[in-house]
Amino acid sequence: KGTPEGIYALDTGCCWGGELTWLRWEDKQYFVQPSNRQMDMGEGEAVNA
Repeated sequence: KGTPEGIYALDTGCCWGGELTWLRWEDKQYFVQPSNRQMDMGEGEAVNA
């Protein structure tokens, strides 16, 4: 199926230490900002969702 036309998926893992991605709708220009969160979840650590 894939992504429907006109849909822009921007989940790039910011809250998990990835990046924040945003889209300027007018010209479809996108920007990426690295997360400030450290991604250090040593072995055996649980993630509360």
